[in-house]
Parts: sequence; structure tokens; C-alpha cells
Amino acid sequence: MDPYKILGVDKDASKEEIKSAYRKLAKDHHPDANGGDDSKFKQINEAYKILTDPATKAQYEEDMFKRTGPSPEDFFREFMSQRGFNFNPNFSSRIKMKQNGTNINVKVFLSLEEAFRGKSIEMSIDRLERLDANKLIQKNRRIKVNIPKGAKDGQQLVLKGQGNQGRNGGRDGDIIIIIQLKQNALFSVREHNLYSRIKVPFTQAILGDTIIFKNIDGEKINVIIPKFSQQNQNIEILSKGMPVGNSDIRGNLILTIDIEMPKSLTEKQLDAIRNLNIS
Repeated sequence: MDPYKILGVDKDASKEEIKSAYRKLAKDHHPDANGGDDSKFKQINEAYKILTDPATKAQYEEDMFKRTGPSPEDFFREFMSQRGFNFNPNFSSRIKMKQNGTNINVKVFLSLEEAFRGKSIEMSIDRLERLDANKLIQKNRRIKVNIPKGAKDGQQLVLKGQGNQGRNGGRDGDIIIIIQLKQNALFSVREHNLYSRIKVPFTQAILGDTIIFKNIDGEKINVIIPKFSQQNQNIEILSKGMPVGNSDIRGNLILTIDIEMPKSLTEKQLDAIRNLNIS
């Protein structure tokens, strides 16, 4: 039986609409009310429990989507009986649906330095585990996740078969680790390339120079500033970016020049610049 139909609400009904429908039906069918129906009252309560508990609702809708064979009414009763509810003692236990376990999505937040080096993380997760062939209980377990070096923002790591367990011979779900990179004040990353900005005094921009730049991994790199460098000009340094696919291959480092202008000059210095007569 469909909990939405039991409460008489649409599938996109808000929490307030579900609550309002439940209160009206519960009042009308309460066993102590005139014309009350104990069996109907229990169904209304179980339907309300499904639609107001996000985890149970999500599980119900996924199981309903995957089911084959039994009628919606049988499915609803089987779903509730597996969670310890038995509002219809005459319901046959012969219906055994093979149901796959659902996946568990976990976000892991990494600094750019951690993504560069890779990281091993231990975490606790809650998952559904089999109590017997068709009953599940929630248990907390610790898992270890090895994040490879060069991990990218949005990258997914799949731990096969470690998600919520299936029922009646259904396969176990997976744990899906979703990498989220934190903002970095000095570096940004696109694909496997690293980007940063460097401040260059205007005299060095004109005359050219070599400066020291500290990379994401702490390496100090000699960077050649060409003569007559322009504002926002890029300098590309090969193989000094992020690792590619947990290998020793690396992307490039792209440095963008920010020319620093002096806040003041002596009259003699101004005259020297005027005498340059640069057009």
C-alpha cells in the first residue's frame, strides 16, 4: 500500500501538508472515535512514519523503484514488517524480495597540500547491516580511506560492497567518497595545473631578474622574470604542478605577474624616468 495514498497527499507534498493530512485522518480513524478503525489507524501511523523520516522515506522510495513482483500493498506491508512493524498479522511471509543495498555517499574535505601529497583517512560511518536474511539494523563502523596524490575536486573513490547491505540475496551497496578541495589563499588548480600570482617590482619587470618562488610542496624554484614583463603576463614552469593520476607525472605551474609600482619617488628618480622617453 502506498503511504502517499494512505495519507491522501501528492509525492511532492510539503512536511506541513503531510502533517496536516495525518492529523485529520488520525482523528477520524482513531479507535476511540465514533466509527474509528484500529487497522486503518495503524496504517495511517506507519505511513506517516515513512514520509516524515528522511532515511526511511529515501529507502522506501528506492526500494519501491527497484521492486518487481509483489503488489504495492504487499510491498508496503513487507517494507514495514522488515522494520519491526506488524499491523497486519495475516500478512503472508512468503513474499521475499531480492533487494540490493543502497550506496553511502561521504564528502571528504582536503587542503590543496593534502591533495598534492595524498592522505590516509579514518572515519566512522553508519550503515545498514543484515541481522538475518531479510532484516537490517543500523551499525556504526570505522573505515580507512587512502586518498591518492593528485586528487581532484569532485573526484569520486568507490569502495565496492562496503555500503548498506542487501536483503534476500541482493548485492551490497558501495561507499562513494567524494573529494572536495578547500580554498587556498595562494594557489588554485585547474585540471592538473597549479596557478599562483607573483609580485614583481616595476624595476625588475623592466630590467628582468631571477626570483625565488615557494611551491605548494615547499620546493623553492628559481623563476626567471623576462625583461619588459607586462602586468598579468604568465610564466609557465613545466612539471611543477599537481600529480597526474597518482603517478610521478605532474602538470605545470603557471605564475601570473603582478607589477608593484612604487608609492613615491624622488625628483631625481622621476627625472631619470622622464629622460627615458619611453613610448
